[in-house]
Amino acid sequence: MRYAFLIVGLILIFTAPAAAQGITTGAISGTVTDSVSREKLAGVSVTVGGQTAITDGDGKYEITGLPPATYSVAFELDVTKLTHSGVVVQIDTVTRLDQAVKMGEAIAVHGTPPPIETPSTAHKFHIGRPELEGVPHTSPTFESTLGGIGGSQNDGVGPAFSGATALENRYIVDGVDITGLTTGNIGTPVLNEFIEDLEVVTGGYNAEYGRATGGIVNIVTRNGTDTFRGSVFGIYQPGFLAAKAKTAPVNASSIDVSADKAYLANVGFEMGGPIIKGHLWWYLGIAPQIDATSYTRITKRETDCRRAGVAGCSLDNADGAPDLDPKTGFYLTDELDREVRSASTKSTSLIAKISGAPFEGHQGQLSLIAQPSDSETPGLLGLAGTGRKTTGLTTDAAARWTAKFDEGRTEIEGVLAWHRSTVDSGAIDPTLNLEPAQYLQDGSLSQLEGLGGESAVTNAGCHDGGPNDPYPLISNCPITSYAIGGAGAIQHDREERRAGRISLTQRVKAAGTHEIEAGVDLEDNTKELARLNSGGAQITNDLDGGIVQVARWVQLAGTGETDPRFDQTCTTPNNGAGGSVAGAGVKSFTCSYLGGTVGSPGTQVAGQTINWAGYLRDSWQPVQNLTLNLGLRYEEQALRYAQNLRGTIDPLTGNTIGDTAMDLEGNWAPRLGITYDPTHEGRAKIYGAWGRFYESIPMDINDRSFGGEV
Repeated sequence: MRYAFLIVGLILIFTAPAAAQGITTGAISGTVTDSVSREKLAGVSVTVGGQTAITDGDGKYEITGLPPATYSVAFELDVTKLTHSGVVVQIDTVTRLDQAVKMGEAIAVHGTPPPIETPSTAHKFHIGRPELEGVPHTSPTFESTLGGIGGSQNDGVGPAFSGATALENRYIVDGVDITGLTTGNIGTPVLNEFIEDLEVVTGGYNAEYGRATGGIVNIVTRNGTDTFRGSVFGIYQPGFLAAKAKTAPVNASSIDVSADKAYLANVGFEMGGPIIKGHLWWYLGIAPQIDATSYTRITKRETDCRRAGVAGCSLDNADGAPDLDPKTGFYLTDELDREVRSASTKSTSLIAKISGAPFEGHQGQLSLIAQPSDSETPGLLGLAGTGRKTTGLTTDAAARWTAKFDEGRTEIEGVLAWHRSTVDSGAIDPTLNLEPAQYLQDGSLSQLEGLGGESAVTNAGCHDGGPNDPYPLISNCPITSYAIGGAGAIQHDREERRAGRISLTQRVKAAGTHEIEAGVDLEDNTKELARLNSGGAQITNDLDGGIVQVARWVQLAGTGETDPRFDQTCTTPNNGAGGSVAGAGVKSFTCSYLGGTVGSPGTQVAGQTINWAGYLRDSWQPVQNLTLNLGLRYEEQALRYAQNLRGTIDPLTGNTIGDTAMDLEGNWAPRLGITYDPTHEGRAKIYGAWGRFYESIPMDINDRSFGGEV
């Protein structure tokens, strides 16, 4: 059935229609009447954005494929002319503009109609240029604007809508899916200064949207026009104007850390204009940004000089148990010293677009968004040198073409897109990438005085024993974990999404009006993950218990493996799998410890996911103020084994590993909706929707569960 559905969808694409508005464009439709006789006028020429439509016998018109902007709409019939300016068009939205004209006169009207999209059952929010420019936001990217939408909240990972989590959303920019492949977060943080219109759909979305059980965040960036224009902008947020962070003290450790914004600043420009007026335009924006955070690191000492029912602090009250605050249950402490360790992130946002309309009814666009970045964060719960330096590059490129036929009643849109993101992370001091990270646990700062990570004041105040120890019956400065050595996990990761989409829209009359949309989209997603630790290992040292644990990535030897690097013995619980018994309940396997440098054998894992979907929907208006939306979407997702595992023998099970680890089939997603306009004028609507939705499983599972993680 699913293949039949795909074939039917493809036939519809190449023989039939798609929707009046697209994911990246909007539309204007309405009815033209005589202001005196109230009769509907046929043959009126309606022009907007360089496109023209003629009203039919019922006085109706529709113009699609309009980039989001504010337009002037011209109505002409013989000597009658009316110009209606200030009409706002938003993405993925049909603006209803019913116009009454007085025959034989030329009139100018200003003002946008009511912003109610009566045919749509989607629960939408729009944020346009006025809001982006006039409302202050906590950061310069679009994520900060989403918190102002009703029903949204930040769940610690990102913006969440309508009870879903932040990782169940989809993010689309200029028709490109920029959702992060690893976990499903925001993959590309686009600057607000580059955005023309932002739409959030939190429910009731039609069959053209999928792979989400949360919200759809749809963004269109700014374009060039026939008029050259541009702006220079800058933001500076000083830290002293922000309230200091208040954090709960750490009860089990003598180190407290609080983070405060030091400053956030960016400066940039955006501009656009014509290459060939009326046919070809360009747009460019560049904005460097720096973000600095100050981490205040406080060392403290527990006390042992108070007793319940006895006022004041006296060593006569020492009982060998740290003092507790009776109000909070936290330890009472003396602050010893504090220092500020700083972290910074530098990035540059870049956008470049060329858009054109070479022929009537045809529109195309090439776009590129790029963001290189680098950041440094010092070590906080340990030596400052255990901090991390990270570099990255996120790139999104797309090509889109839209063509209209049959006086605009048929529209075909095709999109090819590419999303790529790389992250490289290691120690600030590159030489420490050759040293294992060590975590010293359950000891005291007095045991670490010789490491040089703490000030002389802290070392003196934490020293246990001797004549200067104020609380000789307790360990003054206990710790839970203290980091020394290398940076630990090293990243050398890359994710890519190569996607294509084609859709078609047709408007027909049959028992009312229909807008039929059909489409197919395909994604080939890959994720490369590095299994690397600095120095090849992570060491945990229990200072009190005297136990040292070493954690290392290993690769199990396959059948008949003769590479001499497989010279180690690894063990796993005896679960009946192959291998030789090396003790009661334990199996032993030949393995190799993976190296700690980028490019070492076996350290890079490449996973893959293939997604495809097809959909068909009909927006049927039996009468002008009643719309029925009927849609059906089908999705499949194939999560594949890592490339280096396919066709090999699993050392643990003895089974041959195939290509596909998990094939999610049969994901049928029906969508139903109804809207009713009781005013008959587009000033109100009563609407409801029902549907089934599927979330796309992010790729972290590919490289871990299906990547031979050991």
